[in-house]
Amino acid sequence: MDKLYIDIGNSFIKVSERKEYSWHTHLHMRNQSALAAAEELNRIDGLKDVVVASVRQDVLDVLEANLDRKISLTKLHTGQIPSFYLDYDSPGTLGIDRFLTCLAACTISTGNVIVIDTGSACTIDMMTGDFVYRGGVIMPGVGLFEETMKALLPELPSTDRHLPDHWPGRTTDECIRWGVYGSFLHSIRSFVDKFAQRADGNHVYITGGGAAYVLEHLGGELDLIHRADLIFEGMQEFESGSFIQK
Repeated sequence: MDKLYIDIGNSFIKVSERKEYSWHTHLHMRNQSALAAAEELNRIDGLKDVVVASVRQDVLDVLEANLDRKISLTKLHTGQIPSFYLDYDSPGTLGIDRFLTCLAACTISTGNVIVIDTGSACTIDMMTGDFVYRGGVIMPGVGLFEETMKALLPELPSTDRHLPDHWPGRTTDECIRWGVYGSFLHSIRSFVDKFAQRADGNHVYITGGGAAYVLEHLGGELDLIHRADLIFEGMQEFESGSFIQK
């Protein structure tokens, strides 16, 4: 094996390899296991290169410090994005993952794209067909909505994630489900609609660990394209630099 791609998100380290037309996952570990992840990479025979996109500098530092020096490490970051591809006022604080998922979607589709990435945070971003990143939204992922309610409002009962089949809620359980999960889902739908008001012909992609939940509840309302490995597709495209020539 010559090359692996590493996505360091807010909570997890994901390591994948491109095999013909699909991606094969090698590791999926919590960020606290960065040292163990480096040790696992060091044990892979024939590994020469790793390409990393990270939103957690502390986790990247641990991985880099413990990676075998015979393995070449390429770090992708927003400073490498040509300025004319960023319609964004604070590029220094832009998470590279947001650009990469949009880049992948825009490479796959012709025209404008909206990308919903549901993880610890949920981001909803737009890139126009000329590969210019146009900004977006960062909001808590559904898990953070749950954790906040449990931590700050402990007297409320626990609920499941399914929305009630009627409105409004007529029990405390139903009211919580509308307030927590309804707010999350309706926010996504509202932001996608706001992007649609800016430009026509948008392809809407969804990725991330919470994609299945959003697909279950919004798949009938929005024409969602699910790509589980969108971040890795974006990393490969970005590394090649071919989009700059398009």
